[in-house]
Amino acid sequence: MSDALLHIENLRVQFRGHEQLTDVVRGVNLDIGAGETHALVGESGSGKSVTARALLKLLPESAAVSADAMRFAGQSVLDADAAQLHALRGGGVGMVFQEPMTALNPLHTVEKQIGETLTLHQGLSARRARERTVQMLERVGIENPQLRLGAYPHELSGGQRQRVMIAMALANSPQLLIADEPTTALDVTVEAQILQLLSSLQRETGMAMLLISHDLGVVRRVASTTSVMREGEIVESAPTARLFNQPQHEYTRHLINAEPTGSPAPIADGARELMRAEGVDVNFVLKRSLFGKPTVSLKAVDDVSLTLRAGETLGVVGESGSGKSTLAQSLLRLVPLSAGVVEFDSQRMDSLSAKDLRPLRQDLQIVFQDPFGSLSPRLTVAQLVAEGLAVHRRDLDADARDAKVEAALREVELDPALRHRYPHEFSGGQRQRIAIARALVLQPKVVVLDEPTSALDRSVQAQVLDLLKRLQVQHKLTYLFISHDLKVVRSISHRVMVMQRGRVVEHGDTEAIFTAPEHPYSKTLLAAATDRDLHATDVGV
Repeated sequence: MSDALLHIENLRVQFRGHEQLTDVVRGVNLDIGAGETHALVGESGSGKSVTARALLKLLPESAAVSADAMRFAGQSVLDADAAQLHALRGGGVGMVFQEPMTALNPLHTVEKQIGETLTLHQGLSARRARERTVQMLERVGIENPQLRLGAYPHELSGGQRQRVMIAMALANSPQLLIADEPTTALDVTVEAQILQLLSSLQRETGMAMLLISHDLGVVRRVASTTSVMREGEIVESAPTARLFNQPQHEYTRHLINAEPTGSPAPIADGARELMRAEGVDVNFVLKRSLFGKPTVSLKAVDDVSLTLRAGETLGVVGESGSGKSTLAQSLLRLVPLSAGVVEFDSQRMDSLSAKDLRPLRQDLQIVFQDPFGSLSPRLTVAQLVAEGLAVHRRDLDADARDAKVEAALREVELDPALRHRYPHEFSGGQRQRIAIARALVLQPKVVVLDEPTSALDRSVQAQVLDLLKRLQVQHKLTYLFISHDLKVVRSISHRVMVMQRGRVVEHGDTEAIFTAPEHPYSKTLLAAATDRDLHATDVGV
């Protein structure tokens, strides 16, 4: 396609390491026309994100990139100079990165980060940049955008950070948007809003989109053409409707048929209450007066009570920013409580000092939503997984710790031979599995799982869910499972708690909630998920 906006011919990417070259992308050909949405799908580690980053020359120095041709808007990218790359990145091409917590600067506010790209590429004044920033935050569904201008990334929920990334990428009205898992951290209602926003922007501006996703429902809904990648190669490429209705490659059929199924194992009769929370409040101060007095506060968690029995999974659902992650972190005393009682194993936790809490940490573990942000880039996988053992299992010598690390990695389907590599050498899905291994290696009693499968493709997601269920039965684990994917929640949870704006609006047996929800908000969430699945069969939408 000589008139393609993006033309890639025979792209090859290799990584140098340990005195050898590893093929990551092999012979990829890709053409995207103006206004077209082309999806790249495939398992974690298949080379999707590497292909996209090669276009913008955002790969590390250890990467060797070659291609017969790589052109954007008629200009070669292979031999682009610094000025041309500056105009390309964030100007002609916007990018939504897979992990917003690491892509956003933790030292800069939302206003500064979005405003900076507007100033660099459009030369806007501070006032005009601020107006444009507020407008973009509104368009991507950020409530009270004026209040969020001064917020730092760590003060936002995962979904809010994702929306800030999308606003930043779209601020300069790019010709091509590279969206790397743009809806991963979003609930179904906000996902629908974002997809509608992207579609409307495409119609208004003629913007093209390269959508990288493991979510086949999203791909079927928005993509006009889809390419399937496996082990660095495109194994099938076709118009989306034809590819999903008549897949030719065995691997494509495998991806399409992978869906979360099943239900959790029954809870043992007479299972004891392991954790209890009553009247939990969490307030965040957004603004203070000159003398330090709080003037603007946000009640992130509002009078929440819950119980957890041994071997039980409590699913927590709700829109991004509803307080799900904050509630979980407050139960583990990772954020301070403003009010309320928290008990673990009949022991009050809310009044314990940090020193007194330390012995309990072995039994209370968490898998964070953003694995790359929670894994130190300076430590190898072996060191990361062994950290908890070094603190809580000092009776183990180095060989015994290493044996436990190897066993934990095998359980999450990772090759223990890779344990001496660093987090940046793994794909997003692989990093998520590392984070799960790190939490489970201590064999805790309670594990908080904050979107543990959001970065995983469906086939690997099913493996991880089966793993979590098996480990739960084997070790009598108790899970607090946070997710925006209602199918995943239904497949693993005994009970479900629905949160909206910091409050619990409905709480009950999983099947009762899913088959006969009572609260209007619960009905809205389930209706959005059902509508999403129905639209997934209508590729033209």
